[in-house]
Amino acid sequence: MLSYRHSYHAGNHADVLKHSVLTLCLEALQRKPGPLLLLDTHAGRGLYDLDSAPARQTGEAQAGIGRLWPQHAALLPASYREALREYNGDGPLRRYPGSCALLARARRKQDHALFCERHREEYAALEARYGERRGLRLHAGDGYAQLKAALPPASGRGLVLIDPSYETEADWRAVASAGQLLRKRFRAGVLLVWYPLLPPARTLLGALRALCTQGVSGWQAELTIRLPGGPGLAGSGMFVLNPPWQVDTLLQAEMPKIAAQLALAPGAGFRLQQHG
Repeated sequence: MLSYRHSYHAGNHADVLKHSVLTLCLEALQRKPGPLLLLDTHAGRGLYDLDSAPARQTGEAQAGIGRLWPQHAALLPASYREALREYNGDGPLRRYPGSCALLARARRKQDHALFCERHREEYAALEARYGERRGLRLHAGDGYAQLKAALPPASGRGLVLIDPSYETEADWRAVASAGQLLRKRFRAGVLLVWYPLLPPARTLLGALRALCTQGVSGWQAELTIRLPGGPGLAGSGMFVLNPPWQVDTLLQAEMPKIAAQLALAPGAGFRLQQHG
């Protein structure tokens, strides 16, 4: 379960979707001054070296964010684009900020962050980068367990990102259970779940859709770069529970253009489905 390393996949098409949705949701939530809890259950190491051997081995960043930067960077959400520029200037992409790096960069003084990571080496890198910051707490362990301890936040507002590797069947079940827990303990919270477009996603999505009842809405956004089949991941999705207002409209305006840039074969595209 701890063999997955995001260094092989940082900046790929799945990250483009995930980080577009994440930054748009955070931008929308931060339009109000009230403090937020920003909880990342699978934080990774934070910042990824695209010149590293793992990144060069797969070439996924080159086929992902590399197809958008810098010529089509205007399609990306502002804070996502600004983070890439902060780490790389306007030159070639050499460093890629993961989800928790985007959250840490955008966190305001009144916001509190909790980043969880189980892998020892990944956590060590995370701690070296963020271990001394006020308002930001790190946890070397199970991010799902931290949901019980951290929710609901005192402020009543927050965003939770769950994006495991889905290496085992247990991951799929744990995400569904986490969604149910958040629905019970933090009904007003914004939940973001990343998932690969693989057969087990049908069951997970059914469980997440079931949470969209009694005034709680949600939607799923999916980006594909080709039809299923063949090596590598053909596409992925983001399910958002309690989505901030108008994020779906912004995605529908720009993500089809992004999908066109990332397309590898017929069958590529973007779709967004509402629930609740």
